[in-house]
Amino acid sequence: MHQTRCWFGPADPIAIQDLLQIGLQGVVSALHHIPTDDIWTA
Repeated sequence: MHQTRCWFGPADPIAIQDLLQIGLQGVVSALHHIPTDDIWTA
């Protein structure tokens, strides 16, 4: 089992860097900040 947390995009009050500092092994993106039918960027 891996410790992960869902990240809700730039509006999430917790930054990805903060999540990695507490020892999480993965971050799952919810992609709520990308409108439907938009092309995903890198």
